[in-house]
Amino acid sequence: MSLLNLIKEIGRDAVGSDDPVAVLYAAVTRVSPLEVSVDQRFRLAEDFLVVLDHVTDIRVGSSLVLLRVQGGQSFIVLGKAAES
Repeated sequence: MSLLNLIKEIGRDAVGSDDPVAVLYAAVTRVSPLEVSVDQRFRLAEDFLVVLDHVTDIRVGSSLVLLRVQGGQSFIVLGKAAES
């Protein structure tokens, strides 16, 4: 194994994941306090969400685009998904 591949493997093991971030879609289930349902699999409370300043006019039923931060302990709300 080359030194470069060894360094990459050590880095992957240290991080604990080959996918350090993920894009997810969520539906707003409650506005105050904010709560979302991610792909109908699990719910996230406001404590786990980082809402960027430009994300406004969030309503129940709004579709949001989330970015899961490495480790899955917090999720950044990137914006609202376009209504179809």
